[in-house]
Formats: sequence, structure tokens, C-alpha cells
Amino acid sequence: MRHLEIGGGSDYVGEFNLDPVHGRGEFKRRIQDGLPDVDPFDAARASHVMEHIPAGADRIHAMNAVHAALVPGGTFEIIVPLIGAHTSLVNNYRAWADPTHVSYWWM
Repeated sequence: MRHLEIGGGSDYVGEFNLDPVHGRGEFKRRIQDGLPDVDPFDAARASHVMEHIPAGADRIHAMNAVHAALVPGGTFEIIVPLIGAHTSLVNNYRAWADPTHVSYWWM
């Protein structure tokens, strides 16, 4: 099973890690800059990455790039810090305080 980790840092799951610092070779880039031309993936995962991508064209381009890189029926798991009815600002202050977060996800 071919798995793509997006923004996995130095502790990533799978064979391929698309990361501007810890990625290797063609995978040393941001998802907003597209994916290398490689065989399709069965699964992709972006854990605590999407909140760093501005809404609009950048995020749409990132989502479309992942969709195009998946086999038919492949999965794209997105994990973001959630803020909403069952959470509080006190419990999730880091999501609000992180200056690199450009979007907040509501549950």
C-alpha cells in the first residue's frame, strides 16, 4: 500500500513524506507547490497541516493535488485542531495562539 504523508516532519508514517524541511528529493516541498509526478497513492494523510494553508486558491490547489494523486477510491485523512461547541478556548488556546495558523476549523 502506497501512503503519502503531507507535512510529516521528521516523525512521519509511510514511505513518502511531502515536507518542505524533512522531505527527500522531489518531496522536499509544500503541498501548495504540487506533488511530484509519481505513481498514485492508496492513501494520504495531512496531520496538523491544513490549518497552515490559507483558504481559497492555495487550499483548493492542495486538495486537488492530493485528489489527483490518489488511486480511485483512495482515502485522504485530514487532522486539524478543532474549535467548537464541545471545546473551549482555554483547552485549545494553542490553536488560536499559533501565529502560523491561518485558519481555524469548527466542529
